[in-house]
Amino acid sequence: MTTTTIEQQVSTPVVVAGVDTHQRTHHAVVLTQTGARLADKEFEVSRTGYAALLDWVASHGLIAKIGVESTGSYGAGLSPSTCWRPGSK
Repeated sequence: MTTTTIEQQVSTPVVVAGVDTHQRTHHAVVLTQTGARLADKEFEVSRTGYAALLDWVASHGLIAKIGVESTGSYGAGLSPSTCWRPGSK
C-alpha cells in the first residue's frame, strides 16, 4: 500500500488599511491589495482604541500599509512610527 501526503499551502492574505481620523473616533477600512473592501469599523480615540484598531486590521491579514489622515492633528496618536511596524500581524 502506498500513502500519499498532499500538502496544502496556506498563505496569509496581505491587506492595506486607511484611517479617517476625527476628534473622538477614528474610522478604519481594510482592503485587499487589489482594492476589494473587506471590512470597516469605528474606534475610540485612546490608546486602547488605537490598539484595538491595529489588532482588528491585523486580524484580516498581514499588514502591508496603513494610511492615516491628519497625522499632524487628530491622527497624531495613531502615527505609524509610534504604533505599527511593517509586516506586523
